[in-house]
Amino acid sequence: MIIYVKVNPALHPIGTTWKGMAWRAWQLGRLLGDPIFRNQKKILVVISNHAIVATFCIHGVASDAHAIPMGRIRVRFALLDTLPACHANFITIYSEPILNHINRVPRSCGYININLIIAPIHQCDCVLNIIPVYNTLEIYNGNLVNIL
Repeated sequence: MIIYVKVNPALHPIGTTWKGMAWRAWQLGRLLGDPIFRNQKKILVVISNHAIVATFCIHGVASDAHAIPMGRIRVRFALLDTLPACHANFITIYSEPILNHINRVPRSCGYININLIIAPIHQCDCVLNIIPVYNTLEIYNGNLVNIL
């Protein structure tokens, strides 16, 4: 399954990485509250200007407790860069279905139920079958942080 996040670099400080722009997203609370859904192979795809610009393996999620207006949930991601072969694979195989989906459902983030087995998954060794849930303070800027 693919999780996508649309980002606008103009809204972030100069020098912010794609990971830094995409490490949290609104309304993806199903990743926190539904372990059966969460624990399937998932890739985070970052989209900017109608193009896939980055891909990451999700290595953890946490609730962003500081930002819950009107019942919306913001999810923080612990992310690991995909290998270049995996990233190229996503651009080659998934660009069209992802962008078609986003044009039909113009949300800033969401889920796309595309079977990752279509792509040679061996090129995406970082994909996890079980995605852990962390404490809010354990994930910052897409990285797991040591809070000790």
